[in-house]
Parts: sequence; structure tokens; C-alpha cells
Amino acid sequence: MLYLDTGGMLPIRGNFSMEDFAEPVQQPSTDLRQYLWLLWQWGWFIALAGVLAASGALILSLLQTPIYAASTTILVNEARSGQYYDSTAIILTNEKLTRTYAEMMTKRPLLVKVAQKLNLPYVIDTVKVTPVRDTQLMQVIVEDINPVYASDFANELVNAFAEQLQEMQISRFKASKENLQNQLSYLEQQIQENSSALEKILQENISEVKRTNPDAANGTLSNATIENLARQINQAEIDRLETRLAQYRQIYASVLASYEQIRLAEAQNITSIIQVEPATPPDKPVRPQTLRNTAIAALVGIFLAIGIVFALDFLDDTIKSPDWITTQTKLPVIGTIHTFDPKAGDPVALSSPRSPVTESFRSLRTNVRYASVDHPLRVLLVTSPTPEDGKTTVAINLAVVIAQSGNRSVLIDADLRRPRIHKVLGLDNRQGLSGLFIQNPTMLNGALQQTRLETLKVLPSGGTPPTPSELLGSRKMKEILDSVASEAEMIVVDTPPVLSVTDAAVLSPLVDGVLLVVKMGTTKQSALLQAVEQLQQVNARILGVVVNGVNPKKSHYYYRNYGYYQYYYYGDNGNLKKKRKTAISEPGSQPVTSINPPSKPTSR
Repeated sequence: MLYLDTGGMLPIRGNFSMEDFAEPVQQPSTDLRQYLWLLWQWGWFIALAGVLAASGALILSLLQTPIYAASTTILVNEARSGQYYDSTAIILTNEKLTRTYAEMMTKRPLLVKVAQKLNLPYVIDTVKVTPVRDTQLMQVIVEDINPVYASDFANELVNAFAEQLQEMQISRFKASKENLQNQLSYLEQQIQENSSALEKILQENISEVKRTNPDAANGTLSNATIENLARQINQAEIDRLETRLAQYRQIYASVLASYEQIRLAEAQNITSIIQVEPATPPDKPVRPQTLRNTAIAALVGIFLAIGIVFALDFLDDTIKSPDWITTQTKLPVIGTIHTFDPKAGDPVALSSPRSPVTESFRSLRTNVRYASVDHPLRVLLVTSPTPEDGKTTVAINLAVVIAQSGNRSVLIDADLRRPRIHKVLGLDNRQGLSGLFIQNPTMLNGALQQTRLETLKVLPSGGTPPTPSELLGSRKMKEILDSVASEAEMIVVDTPPVLSVTDAAVLSPLVDGVLLVVKMGTTKQSALLQAVEQLQQVNARILGVVVNGVNPKKSHYYYRNYGYYQYYYYGDNGNLKKKRKTAISEPGSQPVTSINPPSKPTSR
């Protein structure tokens, strides 16, 4: 009969099936939950990266020289003739024109010309001209460390460009106008020369008429009559001059009309630049934007740190979650052991019997007892994939808590290569397991050593034999185990790591069950899979995996399933605190807090 300690309420009795006490198989958590836990675990690093990046950006922003920006708006007034144009073509033309002007205003020669005109000590080349969409406006922005220089340069740049543009447009008609002006000057000269020659001939003829004709001399004849008489003197020459003069005057009128047409075309096709809003010296700098730079740097630092965290987690192939063990190995997680600092002397189950770590071993003891009902466990082998997984510590403390429950137990140190149990428990190792192979195995001859616990004895390793694997897999080893079994109700055997030597593999068929110890964040995932495969090849009966080194404050899995309840039940120093979860108790043992309550009672 088992009892449920409900934490302050009356004990509940009932018969339960073994499935009710099996290690709860965790449902695979969503990736989002795992990622959030990973971010929470590395929150200090992410926050530190953000603070460092923000601090660096703040310092750099404060050390930078402030940059001021002065802006002005100009209107591109494109002159058009009276001809009809398609509206779409006009829009496209305006867009191309403004983009062209924007490029022209940022060219080096124009900027040098403006700087020379303003007598500036340097040329400001940080000029940006942007056309305003769907308008004929352009925005000119000039940046400089001096706000006055920036505004003056922007205003003068508009004036200089307007002059340059006007000169370029006038130059298109300059050649035609000069040609026509030269023709007009030539025609004017010919008209003047021919008029003067005609006038001279007429005056000479009039003088001749007055000299030869008395009536003309005394004024009897009219001026018209005198002029007609004068024209008759050399009629042919006068007619020639008058014809030529008329031709020149006709040509002059035609050339003058062409000249006026060119001037009209010039006036109709010249585009002007009008400054709509002059630039003024700015009051505040546009760069550096200290607050914006600091915020962006903080975000970049945070995201960079998150990327590093995810990369490290991806590259880390150690075991990070018991969920992974259950999913990949198909083995139950039969126990989880709190992380602690093993000290020289007594095991933690003896030195701190009410600590969370000891409660973890009691939970493991309970799970082991109910791991197999049909096949009672008398001999339990404890091993690990690799060294430094804590298998010896688990074996010692498991044997201690089994003995504390009142069961006669024997702890065997079968790690004949690197024995440690005698050092931890302070025992003599001159006589032990290795010596039993050369004598009658039914006669232990005092090889078993008594510990402080009346119900716990230890069989040390003894001297180091030359071939430990052959000895552990021999028939004598089976006889030794049978002899020890007559002295105890439960035997816990500590063996070397599975992947280091074959000792554990050759011994596993001789025992009733195998516990595989892994250490969170230390044991490689591939090492665990390989160890399980090797044990299964020799038909070892693996009861489950013991996860060692679980930090209840850092482990997502432990917080959700074990640590929250057990840790706050007993606290750091083992003092009793408020219960938070129902626990299974055994007669003569402490409450086991990491076992979930049974879902349904069954008869046993």
C-alpha cells in the first residue's frame, strides 16, 4: 500500500499501476517556447550587447561635428510656344527636364563658381537636388558645418544656375542672330552707299541744268521740272542705281523679318528658374541624430546578440533538454538531479538529507523501484556515455537513499580502471572486487565494508587488474554478484563509461537493469545515441536515463516539471517550506516531490 502526502491534508490511500509512477513523458514544446526560453536564459548577454552598442553609438554621435542643412525651393518655368502638345508628353518632358537640371546643379564646375563668388574658404560639395513629384518644383539641400555658409551657398547656387541656364539657351540662337545681324549691317551699308551715289548724281545734274538753262537759273522752272531735266542727263545710270537701291531695301526687309522671328522663337523657348522659397540658416543640425543613432545601434546590438545566441545554440551539440532524450532515444527520463558542488567527505544524501538534491535522488529511487514490476530489480548498473557525466556521484547517492529507506544495499565499485567510491566514502581499497576473482567467489572474506549507514555496505574495486573487461564479463563475476545478493536486497554497481571501454557493455547482461547517466550541457547528443546503441547490441535492459546537472533556475524543462515544486518546497538550505505539489511517500522515506500524482487508481 502506498500513501499520497497531499501537503497538509489527510493522506490518500490507493492502489496504483506502475504507469502512474513512470517518468512523465513531456510533450515536445513548440519552437517558439524553446526560443523564448533560450532568449530568457541569455537575456543578460542580449541586454549587455544592446547597452554596449547604444553606448558606443552615443559616444560616437557626441564626438561627431554637427552638420547643418539649408534648403531652398525653385520653380522650373518652362516657356512653351502656342502650339498644341499632348498632356502626357508635357508631363514626361517636365520630369526629364527637372531630373536633368537636378544633375546639372550638382556638377563640380558650378559649385566651384559659387564658392568663388561667395569667397568661401572651401567648396561645399554636399549638395542634393531633388525634383518634387508631379510638380515643376525642385528642392535644393546644402549641408555644411556652418549654417550660414550652407544657406548662402544654396541661394547663390540657384542664381548661378539660372544664369548658366540662360546663357546655354541663348547660345542656341546666337549663331543665327549674328548671321542675320551681319546681313542687315551689310544691306544697310549698301543702301547707304547707293543712296549717296544717286543723290550725288542728281545734285550734279541739277547744277548742270541750272547752268545751261536760264529759266532754271532765274527760278522760272519748278523744282520738279528741274529734277526731271536733271534725270534726263544720264537716265541709264540713275535707273540702275534706283533699281539696285530698291532690291537692297527689299532684301533688308526680308532679313529683318527673319531676325524678328528668331528673336520671338528665342523668347518663347527660354526656360527660366525662379526661387520660390529662399534658404535661411538652420537652427538645429541634421546630423548626427543622437537619439536615433543610439536606438538603432541598440537594436542592431540586440539582434546581433540574438543571432550569436541562436548560432551558439545551433552549434552546441550537447544535451540541453530531457525532451530531446525521450524523443531521440525512445527511453524514459527516469530521474533528474539538481546541479550541486560535490564536496569531499560524505555524499550529499548524507550531509544534506533535506536538500533539493537529495530529494532528486529519492525521486530517482522511487522511479527505479517502480520501473519494473514484473521483473524485480536486485542488481542495478549505473554508467554513462562519457567521463565527467557524474555517474559515480549518482551511484553513491542512489545507494545511500535506497539504504535510508530501510533496504539492505550494497554499492559495488566495478570501475576497476579509475575507482573513486572508496575516496568519496573514505574506505580502504586494498581489498575489494578484483581480489574476489582469484578466490572462491562464494566467500566474500570481509571484502564488504560497512558504512555509517547500518543498511549500506560497499564493495570497493580493490587493485587494478590487467584485463578488467574479461573479468567483468566472466562467470565469476556472475557468481560474485550472486554472493553479494545474498547479503543485500539491492545492489548498485558503478562501471566505467560506455564509450571509453567495454566494461559496462560486457557487465550489463549480468544485471537486472541499467541506468544511463548524462549531464545537461556536457554530454554530447551523439555520445548518448552511440552509448544506447552499444548497450542495446548486447541486449542490456536500459531502465531509463538519469539527467544530471539540472539547474532549476536555468532549465526550462526542470522549471516546468520538477524544479518549481521541489525547489520551493525545500529551498536552498533544505529547510521545509510551503508545499506546492502532491508527493509520493514510502514508509521510512522522505516525500518524493518530483513524481506527478497518479491519473487513475488501479489494484496492484
